[in-house]
Amino acid sequence: MGGVDKVFMKYFSVIKGERLLKVCHCYLSTTSGPLAGLLFISTEKVAFCSERSIKVFNKKGQMCRMRYKVSIPVKKIKSVRQSEDVEKPRQKYINNYS
Repeated sequence: MGGVDKVFMKYFSVIKGERLLKVCHCYLSTTSGPLAGLLFISTEKVAFCSERSIKVFNKKGQMCRMRYKVSIPVKKIKSVRQSEDVEKPRQKYINNYS
């Protein structure tokens, strides 16, 4: 797609002056299991976009595919706590407390 900057701009609304600070490959823990994707950290938001699309149903009951996306404005994040898996210490977790 032309680099992570373009992926970020394609899937998330970017305001004037917003800069992408860091991008990491990660897994987002969901009720249906972990989703592989990219974690974007910008001056305005922390965002996640899945690598693959997921199946969802629209209002008409038709199945369609879309990327799983999450975006949290930085100003809404009060604190963050990092933890690790006791059995797999190389796996890190970040919990948002907003």
